[in-house]
Amino acid sequence: MKSHPISSAKASVSMCVCQTANTKSGLKRNYGPMITTQELRIWDGKDSSVSSNSAMVSHVPSPKIIWTLRLLCAVALGVSGYLAYTGLTGSKIAGCGGGVWDCDHVTKSRWGTWFGIPVGLTACGMYAVCLAGLSFANSQVTSLRKTAWAVMTAGGIAAGLAAVWFISLQVLVIGHLCKWCLVAHGCGLCITGLILWHRPAERYTTRLAILSVLGVSVLVGGQLIYKPAPQFEVQEFPVEPAGGVVAPPGVEDGNDAIFAPPGIDMEGDSDTEWAPPVIEEVAPPIIEEFAPPIIEEFAPPIIEDDSPSEPTASL
Repeated sequence: MKSHPISSAKASVSMCVCQTANTKSGLKRNYGPMITTQELRIWDGKDSSVSSNSAMVSHVPSPKIIWTLRLLCAVALGVSGYLAYTGLTGSKIAGCGGGVWDCDHVTKSRWGTWFGIPVGLTACGMYAVCLAGLSFANSQVTSLRKTAWAVMTAGGIAAGLAAVWFISLQVLVIGHLCKWCLVAHGCGLCITGLILWHRPAERYTTRLAILSVLGVSVLVGGQLIYKPAPQFEVQEFPVEPAGGVVAPPGVEDGNDAIFAPPGIDMEGDSDTEWAPPVIEEVAPPIIEEFAPPIIEEFAPPIIEDDSPSEPTASL
């Protein structure tokens, strides 16, 4: 069985025997095993290597907490993956109808993307990294274990901050709620609570929390700056068999307000065959034959003789 350095130091102290005698009486002075400076440092808890490793082991959560974190990350990863798939393919989200619980209205709004990328896709990456880090949560390698809990701490706090942001948007801005989104956000809040309660990263928790705040700030800032192109929602209406009348939404069959094509008397038999409107033949306008204007023949003007006449003799 391998002994711990601290217990060895305490044993060395207990074995120290100091016997003093008067040198004049012939008795000799006997000292027990000497304690080195390194052993004293270990015993006092001032050795950085031993104290840091032992503190790190003491702050590792129990296996039950680790499996709870794994389960929460797996659920959030699955939900985020489904939302990312519907966002990329444009398909409808199952289990959500109209009214307040309108998942499509939430995910297809401007707050459902980050620079054109569905936010569910970014959440998938974050939860996948956290789940991978939890695989080394109980590693015997100290550096690998510390790295795993550092990644889990930063990702877990970021998940909680992002959950607060998106829940606030749904309640205060969008006015609709998404069931699937709330499941993922609930997992993120639970992960954040467990991380802050157990603090597996010890004194690095504050620094990692600041890193998480910066990451979520990038997400929020990108959504505030980027405005995607306007999107249009396609509504589908039920179509009746051939020969029936298609009713607009909100109008029941058999109502007189149903739109009918021209030629059908809604008060009579609804099976009346549709007849096209009668178009009267239009006669072309009568155009009279064009007659050229009559041009009179030009006659030269008559020029009178202006020569003086001879005077006549008076009788």
